[in-house]
Amino acid sequence: MSTFENPRPDSGKLLETMVSRLLQGESLAAFSDWFASPDGPLATVAPRTDPLGARAMARALWAAVPLPQNRWRPRGLPKLERNDPCYCGSGRKYKHCCAAWADLPLPIEPEMLMALAIQHAPPQALDLGNLRTLPPHALAQAAMFWMEQGRPEQVERVLAPLFEQAEGLDERHEPAFDILMDALQALGQQTRRLALARRIGQSRDKALAVAALGREVSMLADQGDYRGAWAVFKQAQRAAPDDPQLWHLELVTLLAEGRADEARLRGPLLAAKARRGGFDELALVLQDLAEHGLQAAYEHMAEDAGGFDAESTRDWLALCAQVPDTLDADAVRAAYRIETQGTARRSAKPSVDAVKALTAGMRWLRVRPARALAALERRWQRRFPVDKPMSTQLLGDAEALIEDAFWAAEFLRLSPEGWMSVQVLDDLLLAAQERVLMDESAADLQAAWRLAEHALRLLHALWHTVPDAASARQARLGAEWAHAGTQPLLRLLAQIIDLGHACQRDVLALAEWGLALNPVDNHGWRAQVTDAYIAQGRAADALALLDQYPNDWPPAQHRRALALYVLGRPDEAAAVLAQAHAEYPAFMQALWPDMLDVPEAEQGPGMRVGGSLAAYDYRVEARADWVRTGALAWARSLALPVKPARKTRAATRKRAAPKGAAGMSNLLAGGTGADDLALPESARQHLRRHSDWPRLHGFLAALAWAPDLVMPGRWLPGVLDWRTNALPKTQAAQLKAINADMDAIMRLYNSLNAPLANAQAGMAMPLPAPALAQALGTEEGGAVTDEAWHTWAAGFVQGAELSAAGWRRLGHPLQAKPLRRAGAASTSASAFMVLHALAARAPRAVAGDEPAWQPVQDDGQPLLLGLDDTPQTVPPADQIQGALNLLWPSVLAARLARQSAFGGAAIQFDSFSLD
Repeated sequence: MSTFENPRPDSGKLLETMVSRLLQGESLAAFSDWFASPDGPLATVAPRTDPLGARAMARALWAAVPLPQNRWRPRGLPKLERNDPCYCGSGRKYKHCCAAWADLPLPIEPEMLMALAIQHAPPQALDLGNLRTLPPHALAQAAMFWMEQGRPEQVERVLAPLFEQAEGLDERHEPAFDILMDALQALGQQTRRLALARRIGQSRDKALAVAALGREVSMLADQGDYRGAWAVFKQAQRAAPDDPQLWHLELVTLLAEGRADEARLRGPLLAAKARRGGFDELALVLQDLAEHGLQAAYEHMAEDAGGFDAESTRDWLALCAQVPDTLDADAVRAAYRIETQGTARRSAKPSVDAVKALTAGMRWLRVRPARALAALERRWQRRFPVDKPMSTQLLGDAEALIEDAFWAAEFLRLSPEGWMSVQVLDDLLLAAQERVLMDESAADLQAAWRLAEHALRLLHALWHTVPDAASARQARLGAEWAHAGTQPLLRLLAQIIDLGHACQRDVLALAEWGLALNPVDNHGWRAQVTDAYIAQGRAADALALLDQYPNDWPPAQHRRALALYVLGRPDEAAAVLAQAHAEYPAFMQALWPDMLDVPEAEQGPGMRVGGSLAAYDYRVEARADWVRTGALAWARSLALPVKPARKTRAATRKRAAPKGAAGMSNLLAGGTGADDLALPESARQHLRRHSDWPRLHGFLAALAWAPDLVMPGRWLPGVLDWRTNALPKTQAAQLKAINADMDAIMRLYNSLNAPLANAQAGMAMPLPAPALAQALGTEEGGAVTDEAWHTWAAGFVQGAELSAAGWRRLGHPLQAKPLRRAGAASTSASAFMVLHALAARAPRAVAGDEPAWQPVQDDGQPLLLGLDDTPQTVPPADQIQGALNLLWPSVLAARLARQSAFGGAAIQFDSFSLD
């Protein structure tokens, strides 16, 4: 085994640096000095290598690397005779010095060295003339490296010219052909993929042609053209009747067409043929396909691709199979508190007149789980932490739930009322989206849609007064995205719509319902609905919908022009289109060509308004309608103006935060230190008098230590309910008291976050026992009671639950007790097991009308119930210190990574106040 055959994870960058140095023509002496230095590759992958051996290895590499400027041949070295002076400079004869290292093997195999050289070669070295001289297997390996790095465009740029002509290509080029086909698929260039498969399918080399014909069969089957797929399959079968890849292709195509009975009969015959040919592993795959259908195929594909393994897939599909076939709507409504209220009490305050007009007169739905279901949801979210997506996005981080699908199924088997939970369904659909994104298999799509149908039944049960768009508009009942409790409900609907597109279901009625419920349209469904109306010949409906959003983003006016033209109002359409084209010409410029490649990626997040990517997306969605209706030919005949670009000022004015608004400032690391953000004594005394101080301190400490940033909107409203003293009776005094509470709470949070603002490697843990004891001690300076330590631990665990997925990623899951699956070894006590055990001894939290927080086991029973009086052999202060010491290295690494990602910026929240 060579030294770099299985490099450590941290050796990748050094390996890349090494190859780059070699390709740049670095001198032998300089390369040898670096290679054997403490910063060289061997210091990482083989630190105990003898220095003379390291130099011998560097010499062999320098001589063996193929160079583009040397016609991709190694440069070599003159042979040293035994009595020549040694190359290391010792002054001794070679035979008495480094000759012992003469037979040292290369640290990288020559074939891999060629692939690495191709991977890092400059673009001019990879022109068509050079490509035909390179070993095809090394070229394919380099292309595989590019694909693993997420660079399909590089694969296409290098390999596409090679396959423009089939002449001179043979079976050795099959791996490179396969990778090029995968790259074109990743780039969304299906037309080019089909053309390439057909071109290479005419190759004189039988093996290469059959591989291309097989690809064409799969593409035609994916498009539903089974007649064409079988015709091409017969062509491939005539060319190579005993090619093993055709046996697998035959079964997969039969199953895709729905001919499972024929596949079940044909499978054993093909498996027997595979065994006779010595392909025992293929025989098992064919037999598995025949017995279990496409699910077996997708599991094998996932294993080959390094995706979801067979066990994970089986657990996930088994979980989805538990979805109830029916749902008791009355039981669902009994498990929630469903309220309506008028626009006067809405939490959001839209300032745009158009939004006010859309929502005028609406009564807004408020849906919250009752106590029992809220407690179940909290247990679920602690056991299966999912990072919710930002804003209206539909992808979060559900890796923990996917990995623990077996336990999630057990949870729902023991607590079937979880199928009535919006939060549980939200998490499951986020996990389904993640699986479909990584492996869009038929089995995963079917499972995802089963979940989506159940979620739709849940939505209909909760919003029973508005089951469709017509009744929603008539009742003027809506759901408000600005309300945190409603977001999961609207996200459920968005998930169902998105998965419906992936599963090729008609979801127009669902999008109409979403617009009726939430006219502000946070998810942008109005564009999809408008395009669907025009495609169905409902131009009047499209125009009516566009009229509700008169100042919408482009290409809304292009859609309006198309609808007007279809309605037989060309003069109005021409005026609208002229104005739209003058402002945003990219849309028509993208519609006019018969063929158009995908534009290059734009800098920064999202898409530029009116840019080339947005225009290309509109072309994909709507060009067929422009052509079918004759609107595109009509638009070509117009003399559409283009307004010259307006100059913009480089400087921007800093806008002051409005009075009473929550502000957030990004402070450069070093700009604000611990002394600047220290908690004032007045704020400390205020919180001691009016709040559950130990719990609050532990809770905010957990938020400061959290692997992910937890915004105040998620936790501040609940923390305000921890006030131990009653609020004043008058409204003005209440407002003043709440503002004082919020100011003190945010100052405490900033003081706990301050030590991490300038975090550096090797930094000491910022909550040592003396400092923590001083913070929790009584106002008179008395010792900290055990109850205070227990309450602090409870607050820390409760705060950590808001970043449960992040803690799990760091290797610190928030489990209270070790879980054991059949045959698995038990888990030793972790930091959070210790903290949970202490939290179980704390008094119950105060939470207004919500269920009081307490640590529970995964079966829902209170943790350590009946053991509160058990003597503790280790003081709680020492237990907390031990747990924090276990967590701190991971916390510090996460904070350093966050600072690096944000360019060294730390985040501090300004004080909050209410008008």
